[in-house]
This record gives sequence, C-alpha cells and structure tokens, in this order.
Amino acid sequence: MFFAAAAALGIAFPYVIALTYAVAYAAISATPVWWFGPFAAQGTASLSWVLGSHALAELIASLPIAALVIDAFRQCAIGAAVAIAVIVLVTVEMPIMSDFRSSSTLARGATLLEAIEMHLSLPASVWLLRLLPSDDAYERTVLWHRKPWRDRAAAQRER
Repeated sequence: MFFAAAAALGIAFPYVIALTYAVAYAAISATPVWWFGPFAAQGTASLSWVLGSHALAELIASLPIAALVIDAFRQCAIGAAVAIAVIVLVTVEMPIMSDFRSSSTLARGATLLEAIEMHLSLPASVWLLRLLPSDDAYERTVLWHRKPWRDRAAAQRER
C-alpha cells in the first residue's frame, strides 16, 4: 500500500508539471481571427476559445500520464487515476479556490469548470486508453474479462 501511494505521488508530480505547461500555453495563445465569425460578441468568442483550448490542453497533458498510470497500476488504474486527480485537486486547485467567494460570478464559474475538468481528465483518459485493444500478454490473459465488449463464448473458443 505504501508503494502504491508513493508511486501515485511520484506520478502526480510530472502530471502537475505537464498540466502547468499545457494550461499556460493554452492561456497565452491568442484567439484566432476565424474563431470570431460564429459568435455575436468578441468576449463570448474569446471566452469560449479560452475554455475550449484549456480543456483540450488538459486532455493532451493527461494522455501520456494516463498511459503511465495504466502501465504502473494495471488492474486498479482507474482508482489510481482518481487518487492522483484528488492529489492534484487538493494541492493545486484548492489554494486557488481559497478566494472563491470574493471573486466574480464568471471567475467562479470558470474556476469550478476548470476544477471539474482537471479532476475528470486523467480518470477519463485512463478509462479511454483501457478500452483500446492491447498487445500485452498479461492483459490478454488475466485482464480479459474486464473488456466489456467481449462475450464468454469467445473466451472459451480462444482457450
């Protein structure tokens, strides 16, 4: 149990670094001119671009960490991803939310949306990557029953 917690903390650190760089890049990138076309107001277009690019940056940053979590934790990868997401939420998002009441409604909504995105991006990435077919012999034999789209009759034929 101690080693699993240490591994989760060890994986959480590069995840925080990757999230920081990805979100910072998304934040400093300018809204493209072609994005303003479908929106009536410039503020709406800019806000939607910031939120969308932020969500995409979090998803892209979580994909390599999700592969690492799957490789390190195998059967309990989704639980480990949730634990890592909680570690990141407590260490990164909670200090930001300390002045939650004194901020504007727009800032509160964006902060809450970001916290939800950050908390769900890693477990969702792990879940999606686990759905992909694997070439790993361990996963083909031991974890075969965890694949929901396979039926029991096909398992008997493969043996």
